[in-house]
Amino acid sequence: VLSNTPDVINWLSLMSQPELLLSLALLFLVTLGQAALRGPIIVSANLSLKKTTGQKEKISGLELARTALVAGTIELLYMGTLLLIALILTLPCFLAWRFNPTVSPVIIKLGVLLLLALGVYLYFVKELACFYALLGKTRISTAVDLGFRLYRQYAFLTMLFIFYASLLAFFVTLLINSITNTLITNHSGLSSGFITLACGAYFVFDQILRLMFFRTIGTLPKEPVPGAVTLQQNESPTGIISG
Repeated sequence: VLSNTPDVINWLSLMSQPELLLSLALLFLVTLGQAALRGPIIVSANLSLKKTTGQKEKISGLELARTALVAGTIELLYMGTLLLIALILTLPCFLAWRFNPTVSPVIIKLGVLLLLALGVYLYFVKELACFYALLGKTRISTAVDLGFRLYRQYAFLTMLFIFYASLLAFFVTLLINSITNTLITNHSGLSSGFITLACGAYFVFDQILRLMFFRTIGTLPKEPVPGAVTLQQNESPTGIISG
């Protein structure tokens, strides 16, 4: 036990550094802010798609604010769930370190792998649930339940699409960084403005891409998700995948 004490002390010392805590808090706020922006973007894009098919529908500023609150709440629940799982997994890791230090590295690695696996799985469900809550105007609990069901039905397609979207985001990030370094390196203000505009434009594009994917799997000729049709009729007059 004593042999592992310095490692634990170093880890606790690292976690207590103000710079790290500030960075984590900033990352949390940025993630939450991006999630809140998703709501108005997705609903507005879906409304624009409906207009192309002749459907006329308006959305109020209050409704846009509601969508931001819903999207932010779902993201907050996702992060809170991951934090809770991480806290639960720390118990066996602590017990292993306390009573059998020789197996603690293995237990910690297994805990990290389990957290990553659950995080990825819940991320897929969270993405689908967000669309149900925003476009179907459902309760968050109902949206999460439908998200679980839809993911089980289209698990492979969902994973394939998220992988494609992540890969595309990676290459776009490299392209933005390359343009910034080669063309506007000597103008810091112009460089910051370009990065902000480029990242903002791609963020909007990414949300539209995810919306199109959700609308696509919602119209595939497979057995419908139980409760989704009734839910669309009762809680969303225009339907989640209408148009």
